[in-house]
Formats: sequence, structure tokens, C-alpha cells
Amino acid sequence: MTDLAVATERGSRALVLFMNDVGYATCDVRAAGPRREPSGGLSADRWPHGEWLPGPVQRLLLTSTEHDGGDVSVSGRVSGRVNRLVLDHGDGRTTAARLSGGAFGLMTTGARLRADDRPELISYDDRGAVLDRRPLFQAENQLDRCYTTPSGALIYGRSATNCLPAEAWRR
Repeated sequence: MTDLAVATERGSRALVLFMNDVGYATCDVRAAGPRREPSGGLSADRWPHGEWLPGPVQRLLLTSTEHDGGDVSVSGRVSGRVNRLVLDHGDGRTTAARLSGGAFGLMTTGARLRADDRPELISYDDRGAVLDRRPLFQAENQLDRCYTTPSGALIYGRSATNCLPAEAWRR
């Protein structure tokens, strides 16, 4: 249980994220119903750059009930600068993430998200200022951004001249 970073539950669905010094394991599961088998998603890996994040937010798991939307479960890491993280559905609605010790988890219910609405994860600092906006349905390695450590080492993204600073992460 010491590795449990964040957990959330909505109805018949649950999302958990476990983290330690070596890496992470995160999953979501939807319980079986009268005409439905259990389903869900899993992601686990060693930390490629455990002490660094690509900006203030790093998504580790994203699952959705439909190919390009529906309801989603999202888990990941946040830097110490993040005080609040929300999913902007792109249609005027939002869902707040649960933050706990450098980790986050969020689940939507009845959201009917659509990729065409361009939902985004938006992080805020303790004053309410926006730190970062990133498309929900676009993988971090597909973003037009790169991130470097203070020494200039490229740790996320493709090499470019306009890299952003990676952010330190602690649990």
C-alpha cells in the first residue's frame, strides 16, 4: 500500500496508480455487468527519467470507452507547481482530477467526450494561473514540444532549438 499514489472510483469503474523509485503501474477497470465482461486498461514501466517531467504534467494512462472519446480514465504525474488539474471537455464542461503527492487520477462519467471538441488537460498553480494546456488525445511523444534538464540534456520529445524546461518531480 505504500506504493499506492492515487485511486478514484465512479460507479462500476475504478482507477489506481502505484509508484515507487523504480517505476509505475496504473490501471482502470470496469466491473462486469449482466451483459458485459470486465474491461479496462493497464500501463506499467520503469521511469525513463524518474525525477523529471515533460512540463508540469505527464500522462501515464489514458483509456476511453470509445475510439475517439466517450468516458475517459486518466492517470499520471504532476510537478510541485501544480495545485489543480482539470480536464476541459471542449464543450464548456470540466472534470477535476484528484491530486495526491505528485500523482493525479481522473475519471469522467456520462461525459461523451469527442476528440473533435479538442479536450485538454489544463494545470493551474496555487494562484489559479494556467501553467500548461495539452491535448488529451495526443500522446506526449506526438506533441510539438521538447523538454530539457537545467544542464540542457534532452529528455522528452525531439531535438529542437526551442525546448521547454523539464520540471522536477518528487513524491
